[in-house]
Amino acid sequence: MDWSNPINGKSAVAVICAIASASAVLLLTILILSKKIAERLNKK
Repeated sequence: MDWSNPINGKSAVAVICAIASASAVLLLTILILSKKIAERLNKK
């Protein structure tokens, strides 16, 4: 990544990929937490 100009050329692709991977990790974390909450609610 070119931090001085992150929107040009291959740096733009790298920034988009980094944002996409961070979003995927966040969505997986939310999914895991929601399943744990659902299990706790079903046990009661």
